[in-house]
Amino acid sequence: LKSELNPTQRDHLHTIERSANNLLAIINDVLDFSKLEAGKLILESIPFPLRSTLDEVVTLLAHSSHDKGLELTLNIKNDVPDNVIGDPLRLQQVITNLVGNAIKFTESGNIDILVEKRAISNNKVQIEVQIRDTGIGIPERDQSRLFQAFRQADASISRRHGGTGLGLVITQRLVNEMGGDISFHSQPNRGSTFWFHINLDLNPNVLTDGPVTDCLKGKRLAYVEPNAAAAQCALDILSTTPLEVVYSPTFSALAVDHYDILLMGIPVTFTGELTMQQERLAKAASMTDYLLLALPCHAQLNAEELKNDGAAACLLKPLTATRLLPALTEYCRLSQHALPLINDEQKLPMSVMAVDDNPANLKLIGVLLEDQVQHVELCTSGAQAVELAKQMQFDLILMDIQMPGMDGIRACELIHQLPHQQQTPVIAVTAHAMAGQKEKLLSAGMNDYLAKPIDEEKLHNLLLRYKPGHIGGTYTVISEPVEVSVNQNATFDWQLALRQAAGKPDLAREMLQMLVAFLPEIRNKVEEQLVGENPEELLEAIHKLHGSCGYSGVPRLKNLCQLLEQQLRAGTPESELEPEFLELLDEMDNVTREAMKVLGS
Repeated sequence: LKSELNPTQRDHLHTIERSANNLLAIINDVLDFSKLEAGKLILESIPFPLRSTLDEVVTLLAHSSHDKGLELTLNIKNDVPDNVIGDPLRLQQVITNLVGNAIKFTESGNIDILVEKRAISNNKVQIEVQIRDTGIGIPERDQSRLFQAFRQADASISRRHGGTGLGLVITQRLVNEMGGDISFHSQPNRGSTFWFHINLDLNPNVLTDGPVTDCLKGKRLAYVEPNAAAAQCALDILSTTPLEVVYSPTFSALAVDHYDILLMGIPVTFTGELTMQQERLAKAASMTDYLLLALPCHAQLNAEELKNDGAAACLLKPLTATRLLPALTEYCRLSQHALPLINDEQKLPMSVMAVDDNPANLKLIGVLLEDQVQHVELCTSGAQAVELAKQMQFDLILMDIQMPGMDGIRACELIHQLPHQQQTPVIAVTAHAMAGQKEKLLSAGMNDYLAKPIDEEKLHNLLLRYKPGHIGGTYTVISEPVEVSVNQNATFDWQLALRQAAGKPDLAREMLQMLVAFLPEIRNKVEEQLVGENPEELLEAIHKLHGSCGYSGVPRLKNLCQLLEQQLRAGTPESELEPEFLELLDEMDNVTREAMKVLGS
């Protein structure tokens, strides 16, 4: 399905996939039922983010819901904690069973999921989940059969819809295993409401650092959504931000005015060509700096055309905090790329040294620093940084951690031994916060931590915190920026490259050129490895390439490098990684080919 196909082939493959998944669902039901009957089903107890877990499952269910013209909504109340411990897959299974049934037996209207907090203590939370539909309902005489194995409310159901009749039995047992209970209320032709509550442990050890929405203060957002339940869910999410929100159920009733952000929900019952609505879209785009469209699944096919017509982003319905908030903070990133630092007099009066052995990393951080501070020095090694620190006084040092020869931690220790640099803040710049690394960084004298890939706005805030005269310098984790709609299998994504280069097209092209120029060196080492020559510093080369990929819009190559680097560091013999090395060579060719389209041959 990921290859080039004509529409007929794609249709056949989707049919095969659906058939396989239906068969797999029946097998899984029978296996689960057997395990439950034998008392052999053991629930996991692992940390997981509740909102992302539920978002994932409604995204999968949205297709079948939207295909029937049903609006699917997910409303997680703001006081429900997100960092919990339990079995996320089994929770998703319960939701899938209940929502899947609701979709199956509803012909028009809504499927609404409501998640509320029932009780909370220091280490536990009890949540209640309600699934309401506007379907055919269940006659009173059949309601007692629902939780019996291999029985369905209506004998004709299995013929019309398939299934084993085990879904609700398994759901009930799973909910019981999670320390909860399940019940329902239903009236024929007036819909059903199933609800269950479960107990989850709270995870106190999580660093909560979701999208920062402070930058939206003072901004106005207009929201158009005809479906009342869908609107209420999004309005609840928007209430957690400092935005001023103007809501209207229809676009025509919205006051013609200028809004910083315009969020438009397209009804799931819409069957016309969205691209035919160009006049309406053009009017919407003219009323805002940032047009967001919330689309049903079938309308996502037009996403690229809609972006060409003025939409900044297309979000899949139902809108959830997991996807809406990052899209809103992306508006901040775009609007703040032109930071008000134009000439030397307006730049921060700071002298900053950046240290990184990767030319691409150093290039980007150098450009970002040049925009914001008056004096910048760049070093390609820990030893070079120590020598320069002997000669000059710095207000701030940004230090890469993983470098060959002298690493960043050792360089930091030596720099802090210099009399004039004892109080100089040193910021650790690294791709991963490894377990125990925080303590190691602190003991080495690091003052802060900045995650790669470097984000312009977070770098700016860091510089403000450490500028001379500012009292601060405590250890705070600056999290990685939230990636917006990245296709991890893409060979090249220009929009991603542009974001990673702080919105500067010339810099993005230059970073891509540097990456392409570096690939032959990696190719030689990989080819030497494949013929058994065991080249020196192969791991360092892969690590360096991995770093460069973070700034050039090449997600698939970056993921391959990350996989190889992890395997090599874990001690996997190079001979066992031959398939991955061959895949890396192929992907380097793909990247070079795609890059040449942008750079010119």
